[in-house]
Amino acid sequence: MKRTILSLVLGILIISCSSNNDDYETKTLQEQMLENSWYFQRHGETCSNGLDLGEGAAYEFRFLTDSTVEFTDPGYFTTSHYQLIGNELILETTYTLPSGTTGKFVGNYMYSESDEAFLGTNTFNTYDNNEPL
Repeated sequence: MKRTILSLVLGILIISCSSNNDDYETKTLQEQMLENSWYFQRHGETCSNGLDLGEGAAYEFRFLTDSTVEFTDPGYFTTSHYQLIGNELILETTYTLPSGTTGKFVGNYMYSESDEAFLGTNTFNTYDNNEPL
């Protein structure tokens, strides 16, 4: 009797999880982006001047319906814009430091279904009074 009840309970849990996964898989990537929190993390980079940035902390953010992003802890973040074309994401953000130095970040990513993440490359340029540093 205990085995029958245990099997019934496990069967219900598996069906429930499967149903939730089916709902998630039918949503478009855009819908998934808008309803979830995401994390941006640098996995080690070397600047053009040879400076090794190493791995950075993960920063939580959300994609917004107006094609911008909102970071949980915005720091010096000032503007953003993203564009999704199929599975390709282009993300541009600008940071302005108290010194007046501005940094522009442009990332080009492809969505990986197996990793459930955007993977790709980026560039980061710094400017002082609109002049490249």
